[in-house]
Amino acid sequence: MSLLIGLTSPGRADILSPVELTIRTGEVRDVDLSLGNDGRSDLTLRAEVFPADGASWPEGGELEIGVPEGEEGQMVGLAMVPAGRSGLRLRLRVVAANCCARGTFTAHVQLTPMETATGAYVGSPFVLPVVVTVEPGVRCGLLAAKLAGGTLLVGFAYLFTRNVYKQSHFFAASDLAGKLRAQVWGAYGSVDRPHQEAVLDKVNDQLRPRLRDRIGAWLRANPLRIGIPGRFYEETFRLRLSRKHFYLEVAGQRSAPEKGDLFARKTRLGVVLVATADDQGRISGLRVEPEVRKGATLQLRGHRLLDPEPDTDATDAGWRI
Repeated sequence: MSLLIGLTSPGRADILSPVELTIRTGEVRDVDLSLGNDGRSDLTLRAEVFPADGASWPEGGELEIGVPEGEEGQMVGLAMVPAGRSGLRLRLRVVAANCCARGTFTAHVQLTPMETATGAYVGSPFVLPVVVTVEPGVRCGLLAAKLAGGTLLVGFAYLFTRNVYKQSHFFAASDLAGKLRAQVWGAYGSVDRPHQEAVLDKVNDQLRPRLRDRIGAWLRANPLRIGIPGRFYEETFRLRLSRKHFYLEVAGQRSAPEKGDLFARKTRLGVVLVATADDQGRISGLRVEPEVRKGATLQLRGHRLLDPEPDTDATDAGWRI
């Protein structure tokens, strides 16, 4: 683009006709201006680039305009350009980022002729409006699609991970300890032991070394399925009871108690203890009160599992569920 201006001509207008150009996002455009110098080679042109007064301009470096300098073409907003006898040439560069805001924007280039030797201004400065219209480019569309796809993927991963966390139900030591009440023999049968803190300590002692087994059982249940809405992981233990002690074994969440077995399962509604009585109506080798049908599978609530052959000298009686 060539624009001829007589730098020292009297009666010139302060504001020149605008230079208009169209650029797509992600592009770089150079505009070459050729300005007459009225045959004077002793002039230098002071060129300053800035947004027009009151005009909006994209922020954050989305749209840049300036004068390229040096081999690397670094853009500057103020340049001193010497004139030759054949005239003066000024190059403006416009750079639009991949996702620059679209629209029409105006910048002003103030051109002030000066005497090279003295630095004295020659006449009044010119103002050259540069009107830049930014249109959407392909790169911005691809980048927007990638960003949208990435956002959806991250959002899906977050929701899925959140579901896996919320739908995985693990035992805390207090969950199990709260369901096991140690019993001692009293004058009229079994009663709760006065101090139950030892039960919580025993549960903790058994849960800690089983952490690897617990994680393994969760992985075997397939976390990819657990994260699906409507599916849950319910940690399950097999409890082996004696009149004084209990033992925990990690079991699969779909394990069902066989005859004489007792299972503790952590569900979203709380802790559930399910057992199947053996052929003698016992669970884990202990007598059940109230009595249950032989071979029956039931949920234990308030049942007592007691030593079937209590020792007259023993104080430990069993457990209340």
